[in-house]
Amino acid sequence: SIVTGSDLDYDVEKFEKTAMIAERLPSGDPRRLFALTEAINNYGGPFLSDTDSPWVESRRRSLELRYLDLVASLSVEALMRDQPERALEVLRRALEIDPLRDDINYRLMEALGRLGRVREVVSHYQKYSRELRQELGIDPPTATRELYDRLIG
Repeated sequence: SIVTGSDLDYDVEKFEKTAMIAERLPSGDPRRLFALTEAINNYGGPFLSDTDSPWVESRRRSLELRYLDLVASLSVEALMRDQPERALEVLRRALEIDPLRDDINYRLMEALGRLGRVREVVSHYQKYSRELRQELGIDPPTATRELYDRLIG
């Protein structure tokens, strides 16, 4: 039998449609947290992970960046609603994709701090700092260092 476009469940299309809906909702809108969760849940992982052609790698990275942006937005919304556990869950998954992304690391530390998990804040900050120095030869951004000082102080 022939599969028509309407019969095919294309995960990238589903991810992009739900992402677009979430991105259009303003920050603070009660529907935004749900829409962001839906979009993040529709991310199917690395695009064509067994293919290494330049166009696939470009598309894969584009989708990953969009996913990471959605995670960052969801963490802001969740923390705004005092739901640090919800933020923590998606932030940890995002760091598996990009362990050096500053905003994701900042929000993870913020969520841990809200939960009173100071030991984990220290451990995470040390690991993040070490990776930044080894990979890029830099220290964490000032805002992240200041957050760390506030959380452990």
